Amino acid sequence: FKNTYEAKADYNAQGAGGLDITKKLNNRNMTADQFTFTIEATGDNAEKAAEKLGLVDGETSTTVKNNDGAAGAAVSVVGNPFENMTFDETDDGVTYTYTIKEEGKSGEGDYAGYKLDSTTYTVKITATDDGDGTMTVKTVVNDGAADKEYTDQRATVAFENTYKAGDV
Repeated sequence: FKNTYEAKADYNAQGAGGLDITKKLNNRNMTADQFTFTIEATGDNAEKAAEKLGLVDGETSTTVKNNDGAAGAAVSVVGNPFENMTFDETDDGVTYTYTIKEEGKSGEGDYAGYKLDSTTYTVKITATDDGDGTMTVKTVVNDGAADKEYTDQRATVAFENTYKAGDV
């Protein structure tokens, strides 16, 4: 006889965690692909963390863009790689670390009249084997000032920009 044990968690499933990356533009409607965000796997296990996002060939970062949205409404980015993240028993106790930031500079080039969000978020995701085939997933989001912890709850990384026509 051969006994086997498996534990799994789908990070995007209801009650298992997940991470939304949202964008809000005040005072103007947002067009699709107007803003770009870089997600980078960091830490001692950056390559393994990158693989969790579906990155291959040694790549440790990827970019995503915003969806279109009405002024003042937060919308999720398109192609969020965290939506496909899964864990198994080999991930027990391993922490995967990522930084997420918006690209571009306020008031320059395509962003004349815009005040961009300069926050760089650090996201740490740890899955723990519960010993019964299920896993508990903890997500810690740091906005540069404080940690916010989510256990088996959906976390949000929210970027907010403001447009002022008079600044152009």
